[in-house]
Amino acid sequence: MVRNFAWMVSLGTLLLLAPSAVAQSLLLNGVTIVDTQTGKLTRNQSVAIDNGKIAQIARAGAIKAGAGTKVIDARGKYLAPGYLDMHVHSLNDADPTASLELMLANGVTGVRQMSGSPELLQRRRDGQLILPKDGPELLAMPARC
Repeated sequence: MVRNFAWMVSLGTLLLLAPSAVAQSLLLNGVTIVDTQTGKLTRNQSVAIDNGKIAQIARAGAIKAGAGTKVIDARGKYLAPGYLDMHVHSLNDADPTASLELMLANGVTGVRQMSGSPELLQRRRDGQLILPKDGPELLAMPARC
């Protein structure tokens, strides 16, 4: 199961980090889709991904690959949405790049920063808070300390 989870996270990271992969079409065949609200597993599905977004979901074999589509045999693998970490302090670090990239590599696609220095908050207000491209999206942070 750990190996399957690592593959699932790798797929999410591939879609978020690799512009060439996002620009192309992907077709996952035989994947099990995880519904994180109900815990239901829908087995043996095909998922078509175009420009980094899910375009179609159907029973395995029902979606035909178009020209230039990369087809991935995903039997025995799982597909789940990205995870949100709602309590981080990464932006307090002088350089949060490594920790944010590690979060993304582990499937965390959005974070909520729980504290901030006056300098950090001022950079955010001034539109100068530069986050690594290869990191989760900043969903929220406090308005003041």
